[in-house]
Amino acid sequence: MKVENYFNIRRFALLIKNDILKQYRTFLTAIGAVTGILLAIILLSHKSSGLWDFHHVFYPLVLFIGGFILSSLTFEELHHPQKSYVYLTLPCSIFEKFVSKLLLTSIGYVVGSAVLYYLLSLIAAGLNMLLFKQTFSVFNPFDDVILQNIRIYLVTQSIFLFSAVYFKKNNLIKMILSLFVLSIVCSAFAALVLRLAYWDYWDNGPLIFSNSSDIGFYAESFFRKLAQIFEFLFWWIMAPYFWILSFFRLKETEV
Repeated sequence: MKVENYFNIRRFALLIKNDILKQYRTFLTAIGAVTGILLAIILLSHKSSGLWDFHHVFYPLVLFIGGFILSSLTFEELHHPQKSYVYLTLPCSIFEKFVSKLLLTSIGYVVGSAVLYYLLSLIAAGLNMLLFKQTFSVFNPFDDVILQNIRIYLVTQSIFLFSAVYFKKNNLIKMILSLFVLSIVCSAFAALVLRLAYWDYWDNGPLIFSNSSDIGFYAESFFRKLAQIFEFLFWWIMAPYFWILSFFRLKETEV
């Protein structure tokens, strides 16, 4: 059967349904485990619940850890000889297959985790009131801190989606190691640039600006502009870049 290489809404909806049904047991198991752990932590920390915002700590943990694991496993069937044939011969375009995985692990996971966590916070609030006669804050997914964490997840998740397509085995571990090595290389490069740029002001150790009244101002301006560039690359370039890489990598596997 020859499949048209374009986006078809009905076919795409069936593909998403198929992807969800194949993973629903894993999702239910993960939800059960997370629910049990978080409820236990919430009840044990009821005495200090008024001193800190519980949800600012634990929802980001659920969001990032769960989302990164899910994203790194989303193309697992692609790397199994028996399963890959079935997946690659699905009557869908490559673009539809990629967008399905992308939506489920990004927006889909964010919405699903926020709704489930909200329901969990309602249960926790009820149990705290029933058992300890204490109020417990209900999770607010529109809180500024939570929204910022969601924005960061939607960007960084793209890296682990790419690892799911690119690495055949242990892709989560390999991607974490790759990021660790990359951070070391970038830090070393930044230190080298700083050393070369301000050679005359480096006095056998830390950078010293005592020889010039203007060098501190220029250095601060330079690093501020550098930070703005990196911020722009992070928010607007990184996610599309890894999405494109992931798509073409998936396309290579299907050729």
